[in-house]
Amino acid sequence: MSALRGFSHCNYTAFPMNIKNPSLRLLIAALLVALTALVYLSATRQGVLSLFDETLLDISANDRNTTAAQTVTWFTNIGTTAFTAPIATVLVLWLSWKLQQWWPIAITIVAATCSVLTTTLVKEWLGRPRPEHVFAVAPFEYAPSFPSGHTLNAVVVFGIIAMLYASRRAYIAAGIYIVLMGASRIWLGHHWFSDVLAGWLLGIAWLLVLSVIFAKPLHTIRAARHAR
Repeated sequence: MSALRGFSHCNYTAFPMNIKNPSLRLLIAALLVALTALVYLSATRQGVLSLFDETLLDISANDRNTTAAQTVTWFTNIGTTAFTAPIATVLVLWLSWKLQQWWPIAITIVAATCSVLTTTLVKEWLGRPRPEHVFAVAPFEYAPSFPSGHTLNAVVVFGIIAMLYASRRAYIAAGIYIVLMGASRIWLGHHWFSDVLAGWLLGIAWLLVLSVIFAKPLHTIRAARHAR
């Protein structure tokens, strides 16, 4: 039984590494970017998503109490660079030290850079206003709203770290964190639902692209992880 458990763990793969064809990964990434554009159009031109945005914002505003707001604000602050960078650094440095490889550091730096640049450039390009402050929890935010940077960065940074660790536990932990981070942005009234949806879609697109660019190093890291 222990041998079977070891075999299963050693051969564990998850998205996007279980999509074997690199061209298919890139095609899916392109489709996700196109879908993000449709999300923006639907949300800003009185489409179906604009109704979702307004409905979820109203529900969130009516569902808050002081204790919950403080707790969720504490959690969402983890998504800022001041908290995310040290956490990611510790996780990646430990893995690099254990494997005696520099690839985890390089891959994470590239992933984080792509995520931050995408967030900054798209926000400034589209300039979508955030929900009105009367619906939000202080402290208020003033940068453009689309896409949610907390969400996109969570997907890319902790998604790539999960791929580097290549374990079921890492993927589950990253998945829970990514979903809760996006939900916290909506519940606090700092983002529309469509902003968060865009963050998830663009984040997954980047993971697909990065998995193709760094296919060989990721395979080497995974093999080294499970050889121990």
